[in-house]
Amino acid sequence: MAEERWQTLVPPFFASLPKCELHVHLEGTLEPEAVRNLAERNGFEPPDIFDGDGNYKPFFNMEGFRDIHRKAITCVQTPEDIADIYLGYLERARCQGIMHAEISFNPQIYRRRNGERIPLTTILEGIQLGRELVTEMEAETNAQTRRVSVRMIMCFLRDRPIAEADTILTELLDSPFKSFVAGVGLEGNDKNHPPIKFKDVFARAKEAGLKTTMHCDINLDNSIKHIRQAVHDVGVDRIDHGLTCCPTSNFFVVPDFKRKDIMSLLNQGVLITINSDNPGFMGGYLTGNFYKMFAAGLSKEELIQAAMNSISMSWVSDQQKQQMSERLHLYIREYALIEGRDEDELRVELSTGQEEEGKVSPAT
Repeated sequence: MAEERWQTLVPPFFASLPKCELHVHLEGTLEPEAVRNLAERNGFEPPDIFDGDGNYKPFFNMEGFRDIHRKAITCVQTPEDIADIYLGYLERARCQGIMHAEISFNPQIYRRRNGERIPLTTILEGIQLGRELVTEMEAETNAQTRRVSVRMIMCFLRDRPIAEADTILTELLDSPFKSFVAGVGLEGNDKNHPPIKFKDVFARAKEAGLKTTMHCDINLDNSIKHIRQAVHDVGVDRIDHGLTCCPTSNFFVVPDFKRKDIMSLLNQGVLITINSDNPGFMGGYLTGNFYKMFAAGLSKEELIQAAMNSISMSWVSDQQKQQMSERLHLYIREYALIEGRDEDELRVELSTGQEEEGKVSPAT
């Protein structure tokens, strides 16, 4: 079942390791059961995307993923639907040591049954409703110790017209809900859609005080050129993909999920972070991705560094970064005592707040 599917059996060390998630798509957390429930609530038949066991039909590349993903999203129609997706992810995040999450959402992929774009206001209302429900739930269950702070990242589709992205940005800046949106991003089909196309839109976003990130191409022509455009021409704060670590989703592009590249960059001091991307479709939430890298050869010390990197590169205040760092170090200390090991064996240097000015991180 869906609950068993995400709850990967991993050692307690990874399940409870305090960490941040900086690259997960709200729409990408839709589990099969949730899609069927949304279809029933909205009064139409679920799309033909499930196998005989009720899971998503198998797919083996990004094209297959996009097809199933697009059909699943047609079941999302109302603010209540958005709120349910938001709640579903937060419930999982609270069980995985996630202290802070920066969740991407893409208003351009939500469509009415007649093909019309669902207004951005509807989506933002749904996120706000989800935020309010989470607050109520935490108050009722006294879940303060496992509270997950959340900032949202509004993404544009790179294969849609630039004017459409510009219009949506204007809608966001005029919205009463813009306060929980920390930044903007770029995602979608990378081929023939270089980052430079969106330079002016991203300049407007930065002028409005928003952070910026972009998905950069994985194993496509002109990948290095596109990464340079994102960093030097557009001037993004972070890079999603290209230099990322989303192990499970990388597997659908390259068989070894860029394991050696991830390990090499991490050991060279690049601020690599580990994330889940589209876990509802691809399997493997954040804890599972940490364990995947451990099974591939990363040490616990290196994974602790990845967790520290996620704190460093989060879009929160220095005070919150310090609080999260203290929580992580407390966990390291307690774990070392439980395991009967010397604390120095698990201690690594904090990188929080020490990144070089202008240094860009793979937000993964």
